Amino acid sequence: MEPFTVATARNLDLLRTAVWLVRVMLRAEVGSADALEREIQRRLERGVEKSGNLRRYVQGRAPCFKRGSGPRLRMTVWPERAEQFWPGTLPWVMTPFWYLLEATPTAQVLLECVFMLPEHLQEDLLTHLPEESAAKPELAFLSEHAAYELARQRTPFALGALACGMHWARLSADYGTERRFAVAITWMLFEFAQCDGPLRPHFYHLLNYFLLCCAQRNYPPGICLPMDLAEVQRYHARRQAYLDWDPTEQESPW
Repeated sequence: MEPFTVATARNLDLLRTAVWLVRVMLRAEVGSADALEREIQRRLERGVEKSGNLRRYVQGRAPCFKRGSGPRLRMTVWPERAEQFWPGTLPWVMTPFWYLLEATPTAQVLLECVFMLPEHLQEDLLTHLPEESAAKPELAFLSEHAAYELARQRTPFALGALACGMHWARLSADYGTERRFAVAITWMLFEFAQCDGPLRPHFYHLLNYFLLCCAQRNYPPGICLPMDLAEVQRYHARRQAYLDWDPTEQESPW
């Protein structure tokens, strides 16, 4: 499967589909979209021999979902079917990271993106969780260590949480925090590219697209976001120091 050229929203949807499909094929240990479709149908006990629904995804002819109004998707039939048998594959489609790559959300839409995340990732982004109070949760002040805490695990939802943090800092005109989250996203995309051989071209393409989006953003005079490899390496070291930090024995380095 060749990496897609990301130039339009549709092509971004196709890249999103490609990342999900390759991930599922790796988990299912099959070599083609047709074989994957037959395996899903077999597990669903449908006994359908004809295949070809997933082939259009691997050929880049259609995304595996339809867009809703805002960050949420609809018609995610095949990703939901695959999730039944290979848990953890659906988040590659559902993470709000994809939406935030191309959107300039309001605070209300960004709040909706946060609600799409698992609860443990919402905690660092909200004033309180919905079940903790009758009051409506709001986007919270971002702590010094939020860009490390949200990246504790390298997952598609963690990537979405970092994107939420970056956009919230942007809406708050907190450019230093925005930069820190942009570096964290760059680091995580690079980590995905290094660890996932068959997906490497897609993740490098996604990384380059994200960096291009950062470079094209307009900032007030004197503010510059573009980053270099040394900054990403410093983030890697500081994240590890944060993960190793024991608050009962050491003072916070932040």
